[in-house]
Amino acid sequence: MEKKADYRFNINLNPNDPMHMTAINAINAQGRHKSQFIVNAIVHYVMDDKSQMKAIVPDKEEIRSMCREIISEMLADTTQTPITVIREEETISDQSDQEFDFGSIAETLNGFRKK
Repeated sequence: MEKKADYRFNINLNPNDPMHMTAINAINAQGRHKSQFIVNAIVHYVMDDKSQMKAIVPDKEEIRSMCREIISEMLADTTQTPITVIREEETISDQSDQEFDFGSIAETLNGFRKK
């Protein structure tokens, strides 16, 4: 039987296997970002040269740099609706980096690079 869509998967994990339970809990903790979490884990696992991962998922400083560049372009574009600039001391600082899905952010920013 041939698969209808190569990009769709259905897996069943065994709740009696401790390793599966670890995976079940980690996946369920992702909320609506399960697919990206699984993709990040698989790509990281199968990557022969871990240094290549940098090309796929930019580090935090690269993301900041891309954001600054995008914001600068938006501020310079007088045809766009004005945006409010938030000073650093006004940002919420009690969130840890673990609360953010940097893989999804990196994927979005890579989309900007291609334009």
